[in-house]
Amino acid sequence: MARLAQGVGCACIAAIGPAVVRDIYPRRLIGVGISMVALSVAVGGAAGPTIASLILSVANWPWLFLVNLPVGMVAVPLFVSLARPGKPQRRPFDLVATVLGAMALGPLLVGVDTLGSGRHTLALGEIALGLVCGALLAWHQVGRPNALLPLDLLKIPLLSLSVVTSICSYSAQILAYVSLPFLFETVMHRSQVATGLLVTPWPLMIVIAAPIAGRLSAHYPAAILSSIGLAVMAVGLGLLAAMPDQPADWSIAWRMALCGVGFGFFQTPNNATILTAGPPSRSGAAGGILAVARTLGWCIGSALVTLIFAVSPTGATIRCLGVACGFAAVGALVSVSRGAVRRR
Repeated sequence: MARLAQGVGCACIAAIGPAVVRDIYPRRLIGVGISMVALSVAVGGAAGPTIASLILSVANWPWLFLVNLPVGMVAVPLFVSLARPGKPQRRPFDLVATVLGAMALGPLLVGVDTLGSGRHTLALGEIALGLVCGALLAWHQVGRPNALLPLDLLKIPLLSLSVVTSICSYSAQILAYVSLPFLFETVMHRSQVATGLLVTPWPLMIVIAAPIAGRLSAHYPAAILSSIGLAVMAVGLGLLAAMPDQPADWSIAWRMALCGVGFGFFQTPNNATILTAGPPSRSGAAGGILAVARTLGWCIGSALVTLIFAVSPTGATIRCLGVACGFAAVGALVSVSRGAVRRR
């Protein structure tokens, strides 16, 4: 129940946060605003693994949660005092769509987790239930004004291609994020602290790349910036997969940094495109699409990690990195195709 409460809070931030950015920043500077969000997330991502490793080296796991309380006690009142008042619009609550949405994503996520326990029949049943409920949700939402699932926005080619690009990139990211610690600790025999430090260059380079990409997005098309970023990320993932059996720490670090640079250049322009492809009044819906694309990519990547490790544990991380490289390359191709859509 505690994790469920965390999820509710994260859902609010993930869906509404981008809409707040669009409300604050003028259209020409939205890329800068999105880059600030990416910067804050990346700072947490860079510091998180190292801080967690240090905490676990001197304390037990509850402190991983307790350490966040002082941050929340400062952040919540600070936001309430600074945030501009919203402009609520009266819309009916769609209970049926909410239940179907929960029944689509919930069993899908649980099914992915069940795959890892070896109960394949149960896992396939849970995944099938999620897919059926997802299809029912799509059918229920067709033609509805202010739909919970904004299918009308997905009819915009620029937005739909950006969503596909996002799904590919987050699938690649989680394939690497989940599988690499197994490689570092089990195969290369690094400690927990060392593993945390080896993961850090990826988000650390996002801290550097995201603001640069945000500035460049005001002058260059997102299709170009995001495609370059995903291509660089694909190269970095390929180089990680091609590492020797016992590489030096610096050899791992610069490959992780290359992935972080690529992801940072992709993320900001692509997210800004999703937010601005539709009308300003639908910013909240666009933010929801952005969050769902990210979650769906993570689900696909997690499921593939589980399947690859279950089918062939030996060398599984290298296979995961190869698949991640493929996802990033496909995302780059989809991304570059948006240039033709924009010109039309």
